Amino acid sequence: MEIGKMTAQEIRSGIIEKQFTAKEVITSLFERIYEKEPIIDGYLTLCNKDALAQAEQTDRKIKRGE
Repeated sequence: MEIGKMTAQEIRSGIIEKQFTAKEVITSLFERIYEKEPIIDGYLTLCNKDALAQAEQTDRKIKRGE
């Protein structure tokens, strides 16, 4: 299933079950945002660097079993 069409619970489960990483989720969602943003014009600021850093931190915690 495409990440952009998944519920938050499905994404959470997918990350925990290691079907995909948190970084892959964020990357996928930002790709979608950048694709649609010129049409929608709904964001003032996108914090993709911060989001990716948080995703990487989450992936490290999951890898350690936290």
